[in-house]
Amino acid sequence: AFCGDWQTSQNRFKKGMRDFADRLHAIDVKLLLWYSVCFVGAKSKQYETFKDKGLYFRGGGTQAIVLDPRFPEVREYLINTYERAMIDWDLDGFKLDFIDSFHFGDGYDPSHRFSCGGIAFCPSVQMHVRFVQHVLCVMSVFQN
Repeated sequence: AFCGDWQTSQNRFKKGMRDFADRLHAIDVKLLLWYSVCFVGAKSKQYETFKDKGLYFRGGGTQAIVLDPRFPEVREYLINTYERAMIDWDLDGFKLDFIDSFHFGDGYDPSHRFSCGGIAFCPSVQMHVRFVQHVLCVMSVFQN
Protein backbone atom coordinates (compact mmCIF):
# COMPACT_ATOMS: atom_id res chain seq x y z
CA ALA A 1 0.00 0.00 0.00
CA PHE A 2 1.09 3.56 -0.61
CA CYS A 3 0.43 7.00 0.83
CA GLY A 4 -3.27 7.65 0.29
CA ASP A 5 -4.33 3.99 0.53
CA TRP A 6 -3.97 3.84 4.33
CA GLN A 7 -4.01 0.07 4.61
CA THR A 8 -2.47 -2.03 7.37
CA SER A 9 0.81 -3.71 6.54
CA GLN A 10 0.26 -7.45 6.90
CA ASN A 11 4.04 -7.86 7.31
CA ARG A 12 4.09 -5.68 10.42
CA PHE A 13 0.64 -6.38 11.84
CA LYS A 14 0.02 -10.03 11.06
CA LYS A 15 -3.24 -10.15 13.07
CA GLY A 16 -4.36 -6.73 11.85
CA MET A 17 -4.53 -3.26 13.32
CA ARG A 18 -7.57 -3.98 15.51
CA ASP A 19 -5.72 -6.80 17.28
CA PHE A 20 -2.79 -4.45 17.87
CA ALA A 21 -5.13 -1.77 19.28
CA ASP A 22 -6.88 -4.31 21.51
CA ARG A 23 -3.57 -5.51 22.94
CA LEU A 24 -2.49 -1.93 23.70
CA HIS A 25 -5.84 -1.10 25.29
CA ALA A 26 -5.60 -4.26 27.43
CA ILE A 27 -2.51 -2.77 29.10
CA ASP A 28 -4.13 0.69 29.32
CA VAL A 29 -2.14 2.30 26.48
CA LYS A 30 -3.80 4.77 24.10
CA LEU A 31 -3.25 4.43 20.34
CA LEU A 32 -2.93 7.40 18.02
CA LEU A 33 -2.00 6.96 14.36
CA TRP A 34 0.01 9.34 12.20
CA TYR A 35 -1.43 10.38 8.84
CA SER A 36 -0.02 12.68 6.17
CA VAL A 37 -3.42 14.26 5.67
CA CYS A 38 -3.19 15.92 2.31
CA PHE A 39 -1.08 13.51 0.23
CA VAL A 40 -2.17 10.87 -2.25
CA GLY A 41 0.88 9.13 -3.66
CA ALA A 42 1.39 8.63 -7.39
CA LYS A 43 1.57 4.84 -6.85
CA SER A 44 -1.52 4.60 -4.63
CA LYS A 45 -4.84 3.05 -5.63
CA GLN A 46 -6.50 6.41 -4.95
CA TYR A 47 -4.29 8.39 -7.34
CA GLU A 48 -6.44 7.92 -10.46
CA THR A 49 -9.53 9.02 -8.53
CA PHE A 50 -7.97 12.23 -7.23
CA LYS A 51 -5.25 13.14 -9.75
CA ASP A 52 -7.31 16.08 -11.07
CA LYS A 53 -8.38 17.21 -7.60
CA GLY A 54 -5.08 18.42 -6.27
CA LEU A 55 -3.63 21.81 -5.46
CA TYR A 56 -0.22 20.81 -6.82
CA PHE A 57 2.10 17.82 -7.28
CA ARG A 58 4.81 17.46 -4.67
CA GLY A 59 7.85 15.84 -6.21
CA GLY A 60 11.12 14.81 -4.63
CA GLY A 61 10.83 11.91 -2.22
CA THR A 62 7.10 12.44 -1.77
CA GLN A 63 5.76 11.95 -5.33
CA ALA A 64 2.19 12.80 -4.39
CA ILE A 65 -0.58 15.23 -5.15
CA VAL A 66 -1.71 17.58 -2.42
CA LEU A 67 -5.48 17.21 -2.28
CA ASP A 68 -7.72 20.24 -2.78
CA PRO A 69 -10.24 20.20 0.09
CA ARG A 70 -12.59 22.50 -1.83
CA PHE A 71 -13.85 19.44 -3.71
CA PRO A 72 -16.70 17.77 -1.79
CA GLU A 73 -15.41 14.32 -2.78
CA VAL A 74 -11.97 15.14 -1.32
CA ARG A 75 -13.51 16.20 1.99
CA GLU A 76 -15.65 13.06 2.00
CA TYR A 77 -12.61 10.86 1.28
CA LEU A 78 -10.57 12.46 4.07
CA ILE A 79 -13.33 12.26 6.65
CA ASN A 80 -14.30 8.69 5.69
CA THR A 81 -10.65 7.59 5.87
CA TYR A 82 -10.27 8.76 9.46
CA GLU A 83 -13.75 7.72 10.52
CA ARG A 84 -13.21 4.20 9.20
CA ALA A 85 -9.82 3.94 10.92
CA MET A 86 -11.17 5.23 14.23
CA ILE A 87 -14.14 2.85 14.26
CA ASP A 88 -12.60 -0.26 12.67
CA TRP A 89 -9.37 -0.10 14.66
CA ASP A 90 -10.75 1.49 17.87
CA LEU A 91 -8.23 4.33 17.76
CA ASP A 92 -7.92 6.93 20.48
CA GLY A 93 -6.89 9.73 18.13
CA PHE A 94 -4.71 10.92 15.27
CA LYS A 95 -1.49 12.82 14.65
CA LEU A 96 -2.42 14.73 11.49
CA ASP A 97 0.71 15.90 9.72
CA PHE A 98 1.42 18.25 6.80
CA ILE A 99 -1.71 20.37 7.35
CA ASP A 100 0.40 23.35 6.29
CA SER A 101 0.79 21.76 2.82
CA PHE A 102 -2.77 22.74 1.94
CA HIS A 103 -1.90 25.80 -0.15
CA PHE A 104 -1.40 26.77 -3.77
CA GLY A 105 2.01 25.31 -4.54
CA ASP A 106 3.26 28.20 -6.63
CA GLY A 107 0.60 30.76 -5.76
CA TYR A 108 -1.45 29.53 -8.73
CA ASP A 109 -5.07 28.48 -8.07
CA PRO A 110 -5.74 25.30 -10.10
CA SER A 111 -9.52 25.69 -9.85
CA HIS A 112 -9.63 27.69 -13.08
CA ARG A 113 -9.43 24.36 -14.93
CA PHE A 114 -13.00 23.58 -13.97
CA SER A 115 -16.27 25.26 -14.76
CA CYS A 116 -18.29 26.08 -11.67
CA GLY A 117 -21.19 23.94 -12.88
CA GLY A 118 -21.61 21.20 -10.30
CA ILE A 119 -18.42 21.94 -8.38
CA ALA A 120 -18.91 23.98 -5.24
CA PHE A 121 -15.66 25.89 -4.82
CA CYS A 122 -15.06 28.09 -1.84
CA PRO A 123 -12.41 30.76 -2.31
CA SER A 124 -10.65 29.65 0.87
CA VAL A 125 -8.69 26.38 1.00
CA GLN A 126 -8.01 27.04 4.68
CA MET A 127 -11.72 27.24 5.46
CA HIS A 128 -12.16 23.68 4.22
CA VAL A 129 -9.07 22.50 6.10
CA ARG A 130 -10.58 23.90 9.32
CA PHE A 131 -13.84 22.08 8.47
CA VAL A 132 -12.03 18.72 8.18
CA GLN A 133 -10.10 19.42 11.40
CA HIS A 134 -13.35 20.23 13.20
CA VAL A 135 -15.01 17.00 12.06
CA LEU A 136 -12.00 14.98 13.23
CA CYS A 137 -12.02 16.76 16.58
CA VAL A 138 -15.71 15.95 17.04
CA MET A 139 -15.00 12.30 16.10
CA SER A 140 -12.30 12.13 18.79
CA VAL A 141 -14.65 13.51 21.43
CA PHE A 142 -17.34 10.96 20.62
CA GLN A 143 -14.81 8.11 20.48
CA ASN A 144 -13.64 8.76 24.04
